[in-house]
Amino acid sequence: MSPGALRGLTAGLVFLSLAASTPSMAKAPPSPPGPPRPASQKVVIRPMPEAPGQYLLQQNRADTLFTGTGLALRLAPPERPVRELHWGLAGARSVTPQPLQPREARLNQFVGSRENWKQHLPTWGALYYPGVAPGVDLWFEAREGGIAYSLRSERGADLRQVRLEWRGAQALRLADGGRALEVVLAEGVLREEGLLCGQEAADGTSLEVPCRYREVRPLGAERWEYVIEVEVKEPGRPAWVDPTIKWNTYVGGSNDDTLRGLTVINNDSGLGFIVGSTNSPALAPKSPADRASGSLGMSNVIVSKFNNDGTLLWTTVFGGNGDDIGNAVAVGADGLIYVAGHTASTDFQVGTTGSRLNGTAKDGFVAALVSNTGELNWFQHVGDTGAEEIHSLAFANDGKLYVAGWTLSTQMTGTPAGTTFKGNKELFVSRLAVTATSGTVEKTLIRSGTGDEEALGIVAEEQAPSSTAMLYVTGYTASTDFPTAPGQPAMLPGMGNNPDTVVFKLDQDLTLVWGNFIGGLGEDKGNGLVHAPLTVISPYTSRVMVVGTTNSINFPSSTGEGASGKDAFLATFNPDTGVRVFSTVVGGSKDDEGLAIATGSAGSVYVGGKSKSGLLPSTEAFESTPDVTEGFVIRMRRNGDEFSPEWGSFVGGALDDEVGGLASRRYSNGDYELFIGGSTRSDQLLRFPMVPGLGGKTSHSGAQDMFLITIDAKDFTPPEGVVLDGIGQDLDETAFTDMLSASWTLDDPESAISDYLVAVGTAPGCTDIRPFKSVGQFKSITMSSANGDIRPLTGGQWYFVTVSAKNGRGVITTRFSDGIFVRQSDGGPIDIPPAPLPGTPCPEEPGTDGGTADGGVTDGGTSDGGTTDGGDPGTGPDGGGGGGGPGHESPLGWSCGTPGGPTGFVLLVVAAFGFLSARRKSWS
Repeated sequence: MSPGALRGLTAGLVFLSLAASTPSMAKAPPSPPGPPRPASQKVVIRPMPEAPGQYLLQQNRADTLFTGTGLALRLAPPERPVRELHWGLAGARSVTPQPLQPREARLNQFVGSRENWKQHLPTWGALYYPGVAPGVDLWFEAREGGIAYSLRSERGADLRQVRLEWRGAQALRLADGGRALEVVLAEGVLREEGLLCGQEAADGTSLEVPCRYREVRPLGAERWEYVIEVEVKEPGRPAWVDPTIKWNTYVGGSNDDTLRGLTVINNDSGLGFIVGSTNSPALAPKSPADRASGSLGMSNVIVSKFNNDGTLLWTTVFGGNGDDIGNAVAVGADGLIYVAGHTASTDFQVGTTGSRLNGTAKDGFVAALVSNTGELNWFQHVGDTGAEEIHSLAFANDGKLYVAGWTLSTQMTGTPAGTTFKGNKELFVSRLAVTATSGTVEKTLIRSGTGDEEALGIVAEEQAPSSTAMLYVTGYTASTDFPTAPGQPAMLPGMGNNPDTVVFKLDQDLTLVWGNFIGGLGEDKGNGLVHAPLTVISPYTSRVMVVGTTNSINFPSSTGEGASGKDAFLATFNPDTGVRVFSTVVGGSKDDEGLAIATGSAGSVYVGGKSKSGLLPSTEAFESTPDVTEGFVIRMRRNGDEFSPEWGSFVGGALDDEVGGLASRRYSNGDYELFIGGSTRSDQLLRFPMVPGLGGKTSHSGAQDMFLITIDAKDFTPPEGVVLDGIGQDLDETAFTDMLSASWTLDDPESAISDYLVAVGTAPGCTDIRPFKSVGQFKSITMSSANGDIRPLTGGQWYFVTVSAKNGRGVITTRFSDGIFVRQSDGGPIDIPPAPLPGTPCPEEPGTDGGTADGGVTDGGTSDGGTTDGGDPGTGPDGGGGGGGPGHESPLGWSCGTPGGPTGFVLLVVAAFGFLSARRKSWS
């Protein structure tokens, strides 16, 4: 097979599915020698049906084709032609590899004509080459970030005669004192590392022996030879070597892959699904017949499923001879995965369901896939005489599927009699009845004026009565006569010259309940929305929350300031009346776009998109400085009916990135997880340390890849509240010198309070009267000098109670009271002197544990009564000794010097077939 066959997944449909591998009746090949490595389900070796006896591993910006004599490696370096390398044994004989280490994933290829389709092909973790050289066997094992090879010789002395070759390299050089080998390319360096060697004893056990790379020499143009020298103890006993070839951690084909939709199953199963488009040859390959006929388009739909540790369960790619784009994904009550988008293919059809594209530019489509396998059940066109696109879909409580988009058709299935089509882009919503075998359009609503309209988001109200549907739609209109419901507001003066955001509510019959607009003099588009409860107890309240983009300088913002350039916006609406409740812009001095939205804990909402500004609120960020166009995520915290940025982070590297999808999941134990999906062209997404690759860093082809990241989003915020000098009230003075009472409202609705610590001092934050002591979860205390709770108080002196509250995530807030004055026993003085200010030096305090006498100012505590710096009160009477606690970790759990962040999180390295996935991994 030619090197070009490395991209040889032929076109049409490719998917991996979770299924048990059928055990072979033949004797299993022997396992690789050396210490066992943990098996990974994230990378698999698959057979090449079009080339029997050959196998392919696709991962990490590299395609590896296993031939009869070794491997051919195809790398995609940044902004340069694809690099192809070959590795093998000098003079090796060609053998048929024997697969071993069966994996759960299965491969199905629906490629070109139906007679060429392949189904239920097994996948493997390793290959065995018996007798590749006299007395020598070879193994390959798939590894994340590279591939391991093992050589075993029946006679250890014979390993010294095995010469290994790299072809396609500029040079080879020894590294790390012979413990590593560097393969020098024009774009950087690929390494062989992790070298282990051993010799087998008579009882079959292995003893590790010294070994090193040696004798590197050129054989010709870009052809190099080397040996692995093993210091065998017994020349006649078997010996083995076991290094790993490492490259980069990026995945995806050599062309663009774009994430457009994301959903998760909102339970403890932890399953997530992404949808998008790919034009990577490896993901939508062409057979020779396809190449000859010109079949297959530039883009194909890609859908992938992950489990809760980030393992890829399957990937499905489908499409035909035109561009096919997946824009949205949802999980039905029947367990099927539903995907919507648009198709320009005239030759793609699954079974007999749905018509083919008939003379139009493109149609909307809905497809159903089996959740366990990724198999495509059916594919249904949605459209008619003109072009259509579907941008969003939602399931409602009536069991129907609703899709939203735009059409240029002059008729559409399910429109009521008398519907007028104006010939411009018209917004539509269709209702489909779906089963495991088909989808049927039942009704379609057209909403349009004299200008263009598009529906870009649709969501169903989960709290709607059973067997009914309440739907909310957003998008834009450029019409001054866009229709609204009777009694609803018309478009405001000054709106309509450019696109303005439209928001409306429909019932299950697609009857308009209410409609509203938001915008200004510039362009305003609603790109997504959610219906979210603000309270879960009576009285129940909720809001429709819309995210979008505006460049209107008079956009109705809560701050009174419109957009500066292009900004993201968040707007909320009363779901019963359609009245706008709140709106604000979020952005910096350059262009920022709001593209995605998801709900969070305690009524919060997450907004995602892309930004060119360096002024977004990025407190507690896991990425804080944009280079070009970067993705971003901002958490907006609710305060009554208003929302304000609480924390934010850029998501990206040195090239263009964007966040195109957000989803959240609440687990039964109260934990929240935020899924961030998007597209990147950057070398190092989030600039995290990754597996060394070409040139000692991750490389990138300059094309665009999909990524998926999750973060622990249960509680990014510290406890909040105040401390009172008294029980349920705030006293200014007292006559008691032997007792002191206090209460506090410090609480955390997201993760609750695990412990309160209380101290008393003669200045704000000081502990010279009482060191920090736990009171459990009580929210008030009466302290007595007789019981040793406090030192005796002195008349004519101010006293301050300090409370430290730690929430369930370990985030700490320290607050102190405004002070209480103890009058002297004779009743004087009549005038109370001014109270000491925050920052007043504390008196020398009792105790010898090394705590500072500053109230915690210098060691992790605070003296300002309000800074939630995350410092732990520690063990000293001053609350010292706790600096650098959980508050000094960003949301990703690595030390970044940003105060107040939560503990613990995640990071990357799961990936396959056109996207990058990040999961939990602590770097702290």
